[in-house]
Amino acid sequence: MNLYDYAIQMSRDGEDFFRTLTKQVKKPGLRKILTILANDQATHRRDFAKKKKAEGLSLSEAGNLAGAVNPFAARLKRLGLGEKVDENLPPAELYRRGQTLDRECEEFYRKRAARVKDPRLKQAFLTVAEEQRKHYFALEHLINFILEPHQSLEDAEWCTGEPVE
Repeated sequence: MNLYDYAIQMSRDGEDFFRTLTKQVKKPGLRKILTILANDQATHRRDFAKKKKAEGLSLSEAGNLAGAVNPFAARLKRLGLGEKVDENLPPAELYRRGQTLDRECEEFYRKRAARVKDPRLKQAFLTVAEEQRKHYFALEHLINFILEPHQSLEDAEWCTGEPVE
């Protein structure tokens, strides 16, 4: 299986997971957070499609993906069996759970990278893992903003590199 096809499917499963949760919850703020997370997964999917177009067709097949179940697919299955999200979760906790998923996805790709011999395929796995890592840290910034909004605004220079006045 092509690595980027797998990454595209994982992102699609992630988007479906968050959109399914969005339909389950009643609180508008929680729905908004879940929609943001779903949209992030859609962005990942488009980014991986671009990577596939640029380099994926020349990569060797990633045989170690055959039969692998990605973290989002596993959670989608649990939702299908009736699992529900706790609507009373604070927003920061919901983002932390999103981080847990991103960490699982990153580890998934890093473990697969360690199993392949082809250097280009190994690097592609690590590139996909790094995308998951970036998403993890983006959520970290959101959590910090939620928990300490005034401090985050004072330190907003991390976004632009320029001090905020």
